[in-house]
Amino acid sequence: MYRNIFVIVLHFLAVLAYVIVVVAFLPFDVGRALNLVMASLAPFVFAEIVCGTLGEPGVFFALSTFTIMIVSKGVNRDSGFPLILALVTLLVQFMYALALGSVYSFCIRCIFVSLAFVCSYLTIHGIDSLGRRYGLDILKLANAWSSYILTRDGSSLERVFMERSVDYRATARCLLFESDEMRIAFIVPGVHFGPFGRIGSALLPYQLDLMLERCGVKSFVLHGVGSHELNIASSTQSAEFAKKVRNYILNRSAWIEVELYKPFRVVDGGRDAFVIPTSKNSFIAISSPIIGGDDLPRELQSVADRIARMYGIEGATIIDCHNLEGEKIDSVEPFIPIIVKALSTSTTKCKEFKVGYGEDLVHGKVRGLCSNRVKVFALECNGSKYGLVYLYGNNARIGVREALRRQLIKLGFSDAEVVTADDHLCAALTFDAPYFPVELNENLIRTVESAARKALASLRPAKAWFLEIPIETKIMGDCVYQMLRVTEGIARYVVNKLKLFFAILNAAAIGYALLSGLHLI
Repeated sequence: MYRNIFVIVLHFLAVLAYVIVVVAFLPFDVGRALNLVMASLAPFVFAEIVCGTLGEPGVFFALSTFTIMIVSKGVNRDSGFPLILALVTLLVQFMYALALGSVYSFCIRCIFVSLAFVCSYLTIHGIDSLGRRYGLDILKLANAWSSYILTRDGSSLERVFMERSVDYRATARCLLFESDEMRIAFIVPGVHFGPFGRIGSALLPYQLDLMLERCGVKSFVLHGVGSHELNIASSTQSAEFAKKVRNYILNRSAWIEVELYKPFRVVDGGRDAFVIPTSKNSFIAISSPIIGGDDLPRELQSVADRIARMYGIEGATIIDCHNLEGEKIDSVEPFIPIIVKALSTSTTKCKEFKVGYGEDLVHGKVRGLCSNRVKVFALECNGSKYGLVYLYGNNARIGVREALRRQLIKLGFSDAEVVTADDHLCAALTFDAPYFPVELNENLIRTVESAARKALASLRPAKAWFLEIPIETKIMGDCVYQMLRVTEGIARYVVNKLKLFFAILNAAAIGYALLSGLHLI
């Protein structure tokens, strides 16, 4: 019994010792250090259960140095850290051997410590070898990625991105509706929501939602043109970006009142566009319902503005609906016919129009949704109703858009469109896929119906305003593609090595415990 208590105390003291060492030598606070230690122990919990049951507790602390070394190498090149980590690990293992009263056990544990260090150095050497092929500090990038995967802290990755970021002048565009009861903002920020998780501007739709909701504004943060080259380099920069957008929206002197024209849809080949025209700027939401697509080319926005001016309109704001997964097309040429149709079509002015808003939460799990919140916008113009369904996901499976549009049309909408936020909050969470598109689900359909009914019930007469917001920020630029390709290659390499060495280390520890328990060694 006393030995069991001693072992429990040793577990606690060992964790504390590792946390202190990590905080002292790495740029980690206590919380991140504890996350790293726990993440490094987790792959060896089963081995520890077996070893502990057979009278050899504490072995997983010897094995955990493998993960800690891999993560530490990218954030601190100080050669003193491995030595200190090795000494602390040997001291911890000596205390366990002392509790067991076995010098032989300590010798075997020293072998495990050595094996863990050898495995970590083999992995690090492999990463370093890959780095010689690129002009990047690949080891730093690899370990920043590993740190993010293991601890969910992206600060190391963001430092890498900020080092290679470029200055950028973004133009956010906003169509603002105001009634007696609410304000609703369609915002196209002019940057991309990535790269993933809470890194860069992946959180921007949520940051804008929260800031504007506190001010009584319902927001639809829509994906425009461009891809990962327009990622804001850090979450801090993204939060500053969101604050500037919010401040502009709250500044009534920046508003330009516009006349609203009846929305319509145009079709060209495998693409269609849902258009909300105004006297100053047309908002064109592009879908590819047959072939799917991903991230419209960045140059498309300036091309659309140029075509708009040819038709006597000041500008056109392109919205990427991101509602069916497919291949990315880098050329603007395939999209010009649909834009020309959208801008050359004339409709009647809305003599009076109403807007409404509804939202609800999906109950249960819907794969691909990063947030279970669903929003629906309703617009009534000259007796016809139009809807927009907004999902916090990244693209959608075949059938999702059609099912949700059909649901709104059943409720009396003349037309409706479905958009996703190209949400990267829940991307890069698994090793088997970068993200999962939204899948069709009965709960999702019912929730959209509920939100749409609320939107219809809240329809009120409104006015429309347009804002164009210039914002200076730092983006990742074209180098992001090189970094992402390198990161993907490193990810595959690191994951394969982690699987291999986790298996080797676990097998070694379990094998030793079994042989020892059977008194064969």
